[in-house]
Amino acid sequence: MNKLMLADEIAMLFSNILRKGLKELHKVIFIVHWIILCERVENSGNKLARKCIILHTDVKEPRLKQDLKDLSVLIEALPLRFTIAGFYKINKQLIPSLLGGITSYLIILIQFRFQGNCQ
Repeated sequence: MNKLMLADEIAMLFSNILRKGLKELHKVIFIVHWIILCERVENSGNKLARKCIILHTDVKEPRLKQDLKDLSVLIEALPLRFTIAGFYKINKQLIPSLLGGITSYLIILIQFRFQGNCQ
């Protein structure tokens, strides 16, 4: 295989990757969006627990005071946490790992494609 044919093959390969990649990009954006939303929900749960504790000290009515205390205890006992089957926490720290995995997979696919063309 001469250099010109190899250059054309490389150009076609990258063109296909970009075309297919752009079609699949919306899936990655969707997943990243949900990861960010999960972290926001966790943070909102933590804020709610702190506000309940603050309100508990300020409220004078005994029934409401007890309800706020119970809610803060419940939130602390059962915190909002999103995981993937209990193995990975779903938060912003997952995004670089996800993108790194996608990049590694693409590099492996490119290497297999080149290996097939060189033989």
